[in-house]
Amino acid sequence: MSKRVGVSGLVEGVKYNIPHWLDRLPALPNKMIDLVERMRDGKIHVEWHSEELERLQIEMHQYNRRNILAIIGSSLVLGGVVLYGLYGLDGNTPAMIGQLPLVSWILGGVGGAILWLATRSKGK
Repeated sequence: MSKRVGVSGLVEGVKYNIPHWLDRLPALPNKMIDLVERMRDGKIHVEWHSEELERLQIEMHQYNRRNILAIIGSSLVLGGVVLYGLYGLDGNTPAMIGQLPLVSWILGGVGGAILWLATRSKGK
């Protein structure tokens, strides 16, 4: 394996391919000039569209969607926690369920559901 990958493999590959390269070398300047002229005339187009790029674009869209859902869900849960910590400080007692204000239950529940969706989401 080291002979194929190492320096000795490189040297052997060059020795093997030199005759082929030398045969093709005289035509190289003309081919390069033809290539430059075709590029200048707009006859060569580089295709930037491939299945791999499409797959990466879809994957990025899925991750962005999951991140947005996670941020929204976390913000709602955090809002519920903050409201729980602040309830009753202004002298008013909010509607309660158990020991938590109703608004904290709602924000925490909706935020938790959105966080669950973010972890389960396949980006559809």
